[in-house]
Amino acid sequence: MNKKGVIIGVVAIAIIAGVVASLSSTPAETLNLDMSRTHGTISTAMGSPILGDPNAPITIVEFGDYQCHQCYNWFHNTKP
Repeated sequence: MNKKGVIIGVVAIAIIAGVVASLSSTPAETLNLDMSRTHGTISTAMGSPILGDPNAPITIVEFGDYQCHQCYNWFHNTKP
C-alpha cells in the first residue's frame, strides 16, 4: 500500500469518527435555577469578619483551613 492510500484512509476514518461523534452527542439540557431561594445562613455573632456592605444582596462566605497545604498556598500566593 502506498503513502497516498494510507493518508486517504486516515482522513476518511477521521471524517467518519467526527460525524459519528457529532451525531451521538446529546444537546445540552437547560437548567432552571430559582435565584430567590436561599440555602441557609451563617452566624457572624462570634465576630466573623465582614468585608463590604453587610446588607449587600449577595453574600460570599469563604471557608479555609490553614493547616491544609492547598488552602495555605491559595491564601499566600493567589488571594488578591
